[in-house]
Amino acid sequence: VGVDNIENVRQLSEAALADSTKINVAVELYMDTESCGLEIVDAKSFVKEMVKFKGVNFKGLWWHQGTLAGIRSWKERRKAHFEVLDKVAILKDELQDVGIDVEMLSGGYTCTWNITPEYPRLNNVEVQAGSYVFSDWCSHKFEGVEAFDYALTVLTRCISTPKQDQALFDFGINSCSDEHTANYRLIVGPKFKDLEGIKEIRQREEIAWALFEKPSRKIKVGDIFEVIPPHSDTTAKLYDKYYCIRNNKVETIWPNYGRG
Repeated sequence: VGVDNIENVRQLSEAALADSTKINVAVELYMDTESCGLEIVDAKSFVKEMVKFKGVNFKGLWWHQGTLAGIRSWKERRKAHFEVLDKVAILKDELQDVGIDVEMLSGGYTCTWNITPEYPRLNNVEVQAGSYVFSDWCSHKFEGVEAFDYALTVLTRCISTPKQDQALFDFGINSCSDEHTANYRLIVGPKFKDLEGIKEIRQREEIAWALFEKPSRKIKVGDIFEVIPPHSDTTAKLYDKYYCIRNNKVETIWPNYGRG
């Protein structure tokens, strides 16, 4: 369980002791304005206080450095990530100097898959890489992440061509998640695979409208296309199963047990 509040730790400890058990906890470190956690400089005193509670086991530290999403250059991203890892390394040493073992370190994310392991002062830092499993077109904008090809697409069919430069499809936000920017009015939508000339896509719950100009292939009612989500994480959880295709054949079907 991730913690950053001593009152929460007390509650967890009491609940665990009432059930004659212990709860493993890790302290979350604050990275930016969109994350939970403690400032790294405050984490040492917090952990020293936390380990006094008998119902919790301190396992380590974790953080999600989401600000790296704004750094497309691999070199600059590496520099920013290493600056944080320097501070974490100092914190780990300080905790171990007072007899507190730091068993787990978990940080970075998809765009540091080939950066975090290079850091020399810490061993076995878990990389919180999620999107790379399927990848999405937004991830491909980052230098170094283009190594992972698109694996997740949503199958859709053209259901109407009301005008010469417009078409509607049977997918929407219920089947293909949008991405957002800092301004929630600026929505980043999906892209069609192997279809050029799409100028704009607008999604509703169950349908999507596309405006095109000189498309790379003729779009007719009944035609089937693949759509690449801008955010694979949030799209993947919309489905009960994945159809795994190799060489244009369905090779296996994976159930998505994580949906609950």
